[in-house]
Amino acid sequence: MKQHSMTADVLPVRRGLAWQDSKVLALSSLGGALEFYDFMIFALMAPILSHLFFPASLGEAWALVYTYAIFAIGYVMRPVGGLVMAHLGDRLGRKRMFTWSLLLMALPTLAMGLLPTYAQIGIAAPLLLLLCRVVQAVAIGGEVPAAWTYVSEQVPVNQVGLANGLLTAGLSMGILLGSLSVMGLQAAFSSDTVQAGAWRLPFVLGGVLGLLAVWMRKHLQETPIFMAIKQRRLLYQGLPLAEVWRSHKRLLIIGMGINWFLLASVAVVLLAMPKLLQQQLGLSPVQATAWQVAGIALQAFGCIAFGRLADKYGISRSAWVGASVMVLAAAVFYFGLHALPVAVLALAYALMALCAGSGACLGKMVVRFPAPIRLSGMAATYNLSSALLGGLSLPLVAWLNAHISWGAWLYLSALCALFALLGSAYRKWFEAACK
Repeated sequence: MKQHSMTADVLPVRRGLAWQDSKVLALSSLGGALEFYDFMIFALMAPILSHLFFPASLGEAWALVYTYAIFAIGYVMRPVGGLVMAHLGDRLGRKRMFTWSLLLMALPTLAMGLLPTYAQIGIAAPLLLLLCRVVQAVAIGGEVPAAWTYVSEQVPVNQVGLANGLLTAGLSMGILLGSLSVMGLQAAFSSDTVQAGAWRLPFVLGGVLGLLAVWMRKHLQETPIFMAIKQRRLLYQGLPLAEVWRSHKRLLIIGMGINWFLLASVAVVLLAMPKLLQQQLGLSPVQATAWQVAGIALQAFGCIAFGRLADKYGISRSAWVGASVMVLAAAVFYFGLHALPVAVLALAYALMALCAGSGACLGKMVVRFPAPIRLSGMAATYNLSSALLGGLSLPLVAWLNAHISWGAWLYLSALCALFALLGSAYRKWFEAACK
């Protein structure tokens, strides 16, 4: 592959990660984990919030619907906020957006923990909750692409996959921390105590830790790549997103497809699994959650492993390995639910969870976008895919399972085939062209 100078698009090849690289990764991963922690606790605590922020006269079912609607609005606002922040990041600097995104997540999360309830201020309570949620969505839409871009411009080009794999693993651990936080809250306090005010604790904790992470991020330096293009007056003067669509459609579409695989794998293999395990294997809620926690940990490890694989052998091979193992393991798991020993099913599930992280090879793709429009390119890839495709998985799998007993396997298999095909297309158009 053709090497680049530091003043071009990437940093030169170097063995291993330096201390400064590790510091950048630690602060980036911490911030991303806290953002996804903040994001998840709202979803997990929706049943509690529905009682507190809507009138009892509305009815329990409708109150929950409205609470989930507030959560879902975030998916609509995410691409809007992410693309705006990416535009500013390509014009004003990576570090600035990288810090702002975390601040915009921490403040509304802290505010949620301090909001008065419907019983105290009436209709203003759900409106304020909605406002906090919209700001959260704007932040998370900017955080992930900003983090990928920032890290990719701070580490040597031959370490980009590993670095962004570590970063993506941090996001997964944020989901895990959010789940454990809510579980701990419910285990430590009675339902009445939670309703009386203990529900505020996870939000306040997330907000305070987020503000601490903002302060720590302020000590990071702007990326040398952005400084170089700014000094050489190479900043893109038009609309970066328009240039992404005009000149990099193939890269954008391939990236959106890979991100779909990543999001769908997490939804089906991790988020939806406890219910399936309870229904099909008769596991208790605690046992099913233990499988899920182990799966999240394995998925995080998979992000790192497949990111490193992408560094050494390319995105295409990483995609083929992940897709192949996933489809075989899923076949063993879903078709063997009522026939195979639990130990075999656990091994198959472990492999599925591991390969759910293979989509993190997407992080290696960052450097394919030219530096002046790089953040906008990754923001479009991540946010458009998340908004258009990310929410399809769970309802589609539920519909398939209602008609076909192996519906989940069919969906995962189709995604694996798409992932492998996109890997081949990437190899043809990008990796082979650099040899």
